[in-house]
Amino acid sequence: MHYTPGNLVNLASGERRSADPAVLAQEVYAVAGLAQPEQFFESLIRQGFSVSEHSFADHYNYSAADFSGLQDKPIIMTEKDAVKCRGMAGDNAWYLSIDAQLPAAVTSAVVALARPVHVTE
Repeated sequence: MHYTPGNLVNLASGERRSADPAVLAQEVYAVAGLAQPEQFFESLIRQGFSVSEHSFADHYNYSAADFSGLQDKPIIMTEKDAVKCRGMAGDNAWYLSIDAQLPAAVTSAVVALARPVHVTE
């Protein structure tokens, strides 16, 4: 599976913005509670953000205290973490939406399986 970054979505308002430092801010806090947070951090860096990385354990149970010192720059997190952080991360917290794309070979195989089979007697 191939993942491509989508828009940034504000946790408080639902506002959508382009995932572009010129639109949000150059310097951001990047928050991730993933088994491999480096991939998320690297995706933000590739988009031009300068990130201050904050990693937490996979499936981390966030609290408001985790965000107390992160209010001077926008916070960008994964969509998975955003579900847990609504209402505690502040008004300048965003998640990066991700679009997943299956390889063409997989898509073709699924389409072939879904075609009706004509049975003749």
